[in-house]
Amino acid sequence: MSARKFAAATPGFNERMNRLHDTFRELGFWTGVLYALARLLKVCGLHLYCYRFVAQPVQPRPRRELRSSGTRIAAAASLAELPHPRPRPDVVLTRRFANGATCIAATRGGLLSGFLWYQCGAYDEDEVRARYCLGSNQMAWDFDVFVQPPLRSGLTFGRLWEEAHRQLDAAGVRWTCSRISPFNPASMRSHARLGARSIGSAAFLCAGRLQVMAATLPPYVHFSLSSPVELHFDASLLTQEPSCATSSC
Repeated sequence: MSARKFAAATPGFNERMNRLHDTFRELGFWTGVLYALARLLKVCGLHLYCYRFVAQPVQPRPRRELRSSGTRIAAAASLAELPHPRPRPDVVLTRRFANGATCIAATRGGLLSGFLWYQCGAYDEDEVRARYCLGSNQMAWDFDVFVQPPLRSGLTFGRLWEEAHRQLDAAGVRWTCSRISPFNPASMRSHARLGARSIGSAAFLCAGRLQVMAATLPPYVHFSLSSPVELHFDASLLTQEPSCATSSC
């Protein structure tokens, strides 16, 4: 059967091929291959997580007075100070507070508009068994930046980051680190605009209890049935890496 006849006999074939072509064009060939492999493995009951680790400079700005917005940006010290609708289970949020994480929350009319979290010292990854250890008190780990869908085209996202940078700067933090997915080009571009620098990458293959990691950071390769792998990030790396760009980060 010719390719043309096969396409005609398979509903949606051309549409799927066009989506695949667009994916490879946006992600690049090798990242596109990893994305396709992750999708295939998921069908087989396996999970492939690919991360790129970046650090962006803390750059505080003067607080903006937005009288008409009605949105309040402030740190929440406990679950009781975090109003609904909460996008994460209460048990997850409670554990974050217990681990010493800081939550910057945006509220409006008594409802949660969004939040941003950061933690100093070390952060335990929530998707795989990994602990990210920061080698300097001038570094912090930011994670789970969330804005309610109806508000994502507004100023909430930017105001959360501004408040986080003010607090981090006051605490003497100069770099905030995070992990992003290479399969999310919008996030890659957003971090690049913020001056993010690449500080490593890692891939985790999970099959039941077995976890296999390959990374550009020590220990480079790790096998585990229960214990987490520790990845250490040194502030000195930030003087050795070029700025993160969507084409090479």
